[in-house]
Amino acid sequence: MNEVLKAAYTCLQKNDPCVLVTAVRTKGSTPQKPGAKLLVRADGTATGTLGGGCMEGDLWYAAQQLLKDKGEPQFRQYTLNEEMAARDGLVCGGTMYFFLEPFFDSSFWQPLFKDILTGIETGPPLVVATIVQAPQHPDWVGKKILLHSDDSQSGDILNEEMEREIRSRGKKLAPVGGNQSFELSDGTEIFIEGFTAPSTLILMGGGHVNRMVVRLADLLGFRIIVIDDRSEFANKERFPEAECVIVADYSEGLKELSVR
Repeated sequence: MNEVLKAAYTCLQKNDPCVLVTAVRTKGSTPQKPGAKLLVRADGTATGTLGGGCMEGDLWYAAQQLLKDKGEPQFRQYTLNEEMAARDGLVCGGTMYFFLEPFFDSSFWQPLFKDILTGIETGPPLVVATIVQAPQHPDWVGKKILLHSDDSQSGDILNEEMEREIRSRGKKLAPVGGNQSFELSDGTEIFIEGFTAPSTLILMGGGHVNRMVVRLADLLGFRIIVIDDRSEFANKERFPEAECVIVADYSEGLKELSVR
């Protein structure tokens, strides 16, 4: 996901239009879960995946049409049943729901993605809520609400129920990340995502045990720091996954880390 968001931010920095496709809800067995993302650029290239097959191809084509027509955001549903299997072999049996967001005005969207990437890389946490369906208020679709760690907000809070639900759910998601989709009483569907920096794992010692621990921690998305007073054990060649490798005894290494 981080790779896709970084790619979107790069497009906006270059003032290149793009479409972000996000899985906002799933039901049953599916090749991807909510939060999966695909970025489609105007030149046809893409970053990320939504599960592959004809479903992803169809979403890529829809994104290209949005860019060509300067279209509005779209909500799409795909049922992975026998009919789709006959065309492409996708017979997971579940249903996937996607939201397609075209970004044309880089000056408007660039600050949002910058805040999201800051939340992912260093914090503080950020919650982003997107209105993906609004049967009674079509003009609401695509509007976003941002909740910051200091309880400040930006975007369009359109009624009290919306604010109450987003704040309640956002406070639970912000510290741990994750996402969820929910409906308001008027049928408005909102997809909410928490963006937070990964937990930090500090390893005291660069021996063979921690070498194995680092590999697992990297797969789980930890921010990794290694401290050892032996340069032959504490180096980037031995721990390429680590964000930081400190050559010092443990007490001095922790002091150095605290002032960075």
